[in-house]
Amino acid sequence: MKKINFSRHVTEDRMDRYLFIATHMGFGEIIYEVWDDDKYNYKCITSTGVVLVLSPDKETVITLFLGDYDKIYALMKGEVPLELKKTLKQYAKKGWIK
Repeated sequence: MKKINFSRHVTEDRMDRYLFIATHMGFGEIIYEVWDDDKYNYKCITSTGVVLVLSPDKETVITLFLGDYDKIYALMKGEVPLELKKTLKQYAKKGWIK
């Protein structure tokens, strides 16, 4: 198993976000990834709707957030799996995403 590091941004600036995700929905498994030429990083979507922004070598999580439907739809170019759609709908009902 490859070791993943978390950036200082995650561990200091976004620790509340990290803990919320860890305790409420978990990180899940990566189901989609796309390279972002403009930002020079990877955007990965997990089975729980978390968006991980990874360094080019995929060894560091630069930031992470709970993706809303529009963001995930755009990243996945409209190919959002049914189970993930259902999960995002539940999050919206709970007020976790728009």
